[in-house]
Amino acid sequence: MDVSGRMVILTWISFLTAAYLLYKLAWKPILAALEKREETIRKSLQDVEFAKRQVESLQAKQKQIVAEADRQAAEILDQSRNAAQGLAAQVETKAREEARELLDQATREIREARDRVIRDLRRESADLALTLAEKLVRRNLDSETQRELVRKLTDEV
Repeated sequence: MDVSGRMVILTWISFLTAAYLLYKLAWKPILAALEKREETIRKSLQDVEFAKRQVESLQAKQKQIVAEADRQAAEILDQSRNAAQGLAAQVETKAREEARELLDQATREIREARDRVIRDLRRESADLALTLAEKLVRRNLDSETQRELVRKLTDEV
């Protein structure tokens, strides 16, 4: 095995030519593809981080919306309770007023009926007294007979 200078130079020229051709034809596209893939991965990681921040922001907003909805629901319940209490008070007041009016009306009707009965009794008493007087005048009787007649008539009445 003899090493010749010419063979060493041809080997180096072959090696450098092969390295240059590989660099131009293979390494550049491979490095470009690797850089492109690295950039895609970096971009994907940034997008994931951005999406994560957006999700956290949306979760915070969701919590705020839920808290606001809970507050509004509690407020609506309080308003409903207050309205129901007010309505119950109005209904109670109206019922009391109507009961008072019915009681007043019944009292008036009873008073009027009583007055009517008293008038009728007075009229009948007067009619009976007139009838009795008429019968007494027609019969001119002695005092004993008159007393007996008055007692019978009063018993009838």
